[in-house]
Amino acid sequence: MPRRLLLAAAIVVFRCLDLAAQTPTHTQDLRDWRTLGLPVAATWNTGGYTWQYHVDQVRQGHRFLPSIRVPASSADANTPAKVDQNLLLTEDGWAYLRANNVPICLRTTNLAEAFVLPLYRLPKVATNIPKSPIVWSMKAGVLDDEKISDNFGPPSIWGTEGNLWAKSYLLQTLQTKHPSPAYLVLVDNNEVGYEKLSRYVKTDSKIRNAFGYPTQTWLPPATLLTLSIRMNDRVAQLVKANPNASPHDFLPEYWSHRKTHYSTFFAGFNGGLDAGWKDKLSTVGYRAMDDARAARPAMFFDELGYAPELTYFDAGCEPVYCSGDTLTDFTSADHLGVLNLIPAWETARKRNPKAYRELSLFFTDGAAYVSAKAGRHEVMTPARYEGYIQWLLWSIHDPGVPVILRRFSGNAEKPGDLLFRADQFATLDQLGASELKSATSETYLKAIISAVNRVCSNATLRNFWLKGTPVVVPGLGHPAKQTSTYAAYPQAGDADNRWRFLECSANPPRANWKITGGIVTDKIKVWAVATRLTDSALVFAWSPCKLAGTVNVTVPNLGTFKIDAPQPWGYWVVKAGATPVPVKFP
Repeated sequence: MPRRLLLAAAIVVFRCLDLAAQTPTHTQDLRDWRTLGLPVAATWNTGGYTWQYHVDQVRQGHRFLPSIRVPASSADANTPAKVDQNLLLTEDGWAYLRANNVPICLRTTNLAEAFVLPLYRLPKVATNIPKSPIVWSMKAGVLDDEKISDNFGPPSIWGTEGNLWAKSYLLQTLQTKHPSPAYLVLVDNNEVGYEKLSRYVKTDSKIRNAFGYPTQTWLPPATLLTLSIRMNDRVAQLVKANPNASPHDFLPEYWSHRKTHYSTFFAGFNGGLDAGWKDKLSTVGYRAMDDARAARPAMFFDELGYAPELTYFDAGCEPVYCSGDTLTDFTSADHLGVLNLIPAWETARKRNPKAYRELSLFFTDGAAYVSAKAGRHEVMTPARYEGYIQWLLWSIHDPGVPVILRRFSGNAEKPGDLLFRADQFATLDQLGASELKSATSETYLKAIISAVNRVCSNATLRNFWLKGTPVVVPGLGHPAKQTSTYAAYPQAGDADNRWRFLECSANPPRANWKITGGIVTDKIKVWAVATRLTDSALVFAWSPCKLAGTVNVTVPNLGTFKIDAPQPWGYWVVKAGATPVPVKFP
């Protein structure tokens, strides 16, 4: 080969090597999720979406966290036939996981329900109450249990149960087949199984305190006894010490007990793991941030922050469910509610360096077309939904903080199941969206995966994600500041970094928004957000509407910029005094 060709070939090789060094592989991104603060995708579904499917998504090049179902039932977790079915995966699939140290997610149902299984149902005699993790009651002189976990139950049992989970046939098999994942995420459905304080109080929602909590009083002792013997005894102690003691005063103690239970469970679980799995666990609970989502100020900020469950979970998986009448109008300011989570996330991260951000995403068949049918905006195709997902990602982003977008679907639903029914096809035809008739369950999951991949794989987006900071827009800020009559959220003196919504000429100016009955009535056509890095910013904008021409977006401290009306979305790099540069994609 001529020397000139050899030199050219060498240059190509070195350039390829340099590019590989600059753009990590998707498996490297998965491994670095916690340290770099990258986004990854996941799904709750571990039934119809099999373990094989989950692993295949990684093998296809996606930043996708594969999840395996971990049943609360010890029988299911220790029955070889059920476990082997749950873990069905080709041998080359297991080899791929091992070779790449792929992290995995352990998806539980409601771990508190483990304590109402037969192992913990003791004979109904009073001497067993202190030993039991379950709520006990007295009804008509008859001792019984309530089949929910007791706030006053002994923590040691939670630690023992956590260790049993780690030693189960399921977890032992997983650890044998995949001995060194980069990290583990344990996600708890967190909806039922643990007693709620609301069982024991009388509530008057018409009268609320300065923190937005309704007035509450304890139920009478005779009623409490029929609900919980231990709670009845504790309330008697509290009222004896202070006749005016209210359920609100008990909140720090309630959450302290609950924190002890869950933390002891996680410690027991971690202690039972093999060396290759130990000390790699992150934990997340579904809907663990509801108070923050509602912009409710904290009554006991020092002890509980804005989200009490984040005192023992590393994250709360807050739902963004586009279904029915909820979040299916993509011109509605209701979608701005997710920004209320930011102060709670910031506080959690200050107190726990492992804290991260997670959203649970649901998109139904109706969400795709109900607003188009009503004339509010265009059909929410997968491309438009991907625009929405990217807006969510950049709106909740802070450098160095990991993000998981976890898609919800019914656990029996399979990837190839059709999303739309035959009786909906005519509507899709009328709306000019006939192509959606072939959409399946995974179609809109793929939009989430694509959005995550794009942030990680495009050099410009990746650089702004890793090094840039969100642009917080001054002025009136989040509408919750105008609609709330309670104490400040976030607390007075703390920075309010919620308002990341750029002014755009396609929308009414924020200063003119109308709020009626606590609801913003103005409609939003363009959703724009910016991330600042030195003297430039990355602007992302998407629209659910059919737009043409150009729009102006304003980035504080940089200026107002004319960009193409997003159809349905786009990225631009802007600098003061310069023409916006659109980011191109293959």
